[in-house]
Amino acid sequence: CDEVPPTVKIGDKVKAGQIIGKDDNSRTSPIHSSVDGTVKEIVTIKSLDINTNAVIMEPDPLQDQDENRQSESLPDDAKQLRNILYNCGVSSLGRYGFPTEYDTSPLKPEEAKVLIINALNTEPYSPKNSILIDDISKFMSGISILRDSLDQKVDVRLAIDRTDKSIINQIMSIPEYGWLNICPLHAKYPQDHEIALTETILGKKMPYKSTILDLGVVIFDVQDVLHAYEAVMYGKPVTERVIAVGGSGLNEGIFVKAKIGTPIEHLLSGLCKSTENRVIYGGVMTGTQCDDLSIPINRTTSSISVIEENRNRQFLFFLRP
Repeated sequence: CDEVPPTVKIGDKVKAGQIIGKDDNSRTSPIHSSVDGTVKEIVTIKSLDINTNAVIMEPDPLQDQDENRQSESLPDDAKQLRNILYNCGVSSLGRYGFPTEYDTSPLKPEEAKVLIINALNTEPYSPKNSILIDDISKFMSGISILRDSLDQKVDVRLAIDRTDKSIINQIMSIPEYGWLNICPLHAKYPQDHEIALTETILGKKMPYKSTILDLGVVIFDVQDVLHAYEAVMYGKPVTERVIAVGGSGLNEGIFVKAKIGTPIEHLLSGLCKSTENRVIYGGVMTGTQCDDLSIPINRTTSSISVIEENRNRQFLFFLRP
């Protein structure tokens, strides 16, 4: 994705959910403020290996409480749905984004053939379905919204841990979702990697050097689905994520709902056993080592892993029988 130019300037007062960055003519989605506050700085920061624009906010001491008010009228066609997903930032989710008229994905809406909902968790520290899905009806409505936004022409598959029997049974008991193909799988790494997942779900090998885009596949995870639900039902943009913070370097692992833009160091405050840790942005299997803990979480962050460094070495250990 490209960068978006800021739509605010230093000193502006903004509300949580207000668009602060947007460019309809590039492969991007609008960026929203996650807090009520004042624009303090507009700077370039380094996020992992990428230099990017950042709007630094001074939050108001008192934040307005979120009040989810259901939309008075729901969209009745796919294009309107895609427009909402775009303006609420949902189209930026997933590795390749979600297809809309705004060039938010390499795929055009009419090119999408398969929608895979990835509800597998193969990383040791990741948000659990039991934590994310507190209301099965919201989750299923979110899947329906994504399907409807693609004109109901896509084949929808749910990849889910076969041990999540409660969720599977709840879905199977709802007759109106007969179009959903449930695919119970063994949650073992790297089964939820996009290539392995697509090959397993579709039952065929992908050509060498091809991507899921070549097969018209769109993959969203559970949080992405719930963001789609909140966007359409309540007009709520993506301003927060549930983050799994875990690993051997912590006193205890936690699940926390954090505002987009929260520095990693704030999430880890008071949790680490010591300062001798390796912090990984993402899961331990697929994440990226993070040496700068001032880096903020973004709309696709799901986990932060903290691994205790073992710097103790036994002298001539390789000579021991």
